[in-house]
Amino acid sequence: MPEETSAKCRNHSALMEAMDRINQRWGKGTVAVGSAVQVGAWGMRQERRTGMCTTQLDQVPVAR
Repeated sequence: MPEETSAKCRNHSALMEAMDRINQRWGKGTVAVGSAVQVGAWGMRQERRTGMCTTQLDQVPVAR
């Protein structure tokens, strides 16, 4: 294994150890690798969503 690759592995293992310590303290899934896809882990809260939607530009509110 070339030295550059070996150094990258050491850096990643230190990162993974830090992530493990954070997850042990604050709960599983507190931090995760950005490339890890977590389908269904969260969802939008929609209890206050209005049922009205519009496709007419004159009905779109304007913020001033």
